[in-house]
Amino acid sequence: MENRKHVIDKGADFICVGMYDFQIVDDVNIALGVRGGELERKRPWFA
Repeated sequence: MENRKHVIDKGADFICVGMYDFQIVDDVNIALGVRGGELERKRPWFA
């Protein structure tokens, strides 16, 4: 999870996730975990 947080902290506005039905729950949980945590983002969101 730390690598994913690093990407968002450094300015990524989008993430690429799996699209198969068995991947959706895990992908959403990862995104919510990263987004719900404390971010050290210096750049504003552009998406």
